Amino acid sequence: MVFVRLSLTNFEHANIIKYCNRPFDNVEEMHNTIVNRHNEVVKKTDLVICLGDISFNHSIEHLHRMNGVFVIVRGNHDDKHVKKISFSDLVLSYYKINLLCVHKPSNIYGKFHLNICGHVHEKWTYRKDINALNVGVDVHDFYPVSLNEVLKYCK
Repeated sequence: MVFVRLSLTNFEHANIIKYCNRPFDNVEEMHNTIVNRHNEVVKKTDLVICLGDISFNHSIEHLHRMNGVFVIVRGNHDDKHVKKISFSDLVLSYYKINLLCVHKPSNIYGKFHLNICGHVHEKWTYRKDINALNVGVDVHDFYPVSLNEVLKYCK
């Protein structure tokens, strides 16, 4: 199975809890919830496309606790470790459906069946005007979004 997710996990970012009104008392609880919910639905061999802001100026150590094979589209808060192993954008072609994966909605370009992004945290889930789905953890109860769920938004 393919999962598109992990945008805005913001591991190690204590202030994100209050900025986005996340339901956690501390970063350890946030980390454990995100990792546990991810591992509930993602198998070790599943492909996981991360759309940035995995960590907040720290390494990718938390990804090692998570199931899946990762492809990373870098976000504006990802550090030099992530930037070395990531892409600026990614186009997925699934049968005849083309999906653009970017971190920020402002990086959307071209005409695709759906634009998939993060960056906006809890602000919105889907915007029709830009045909974009936000796969950030804040709007998906800290669970990954499967490709099947993403495809429901395609025009």
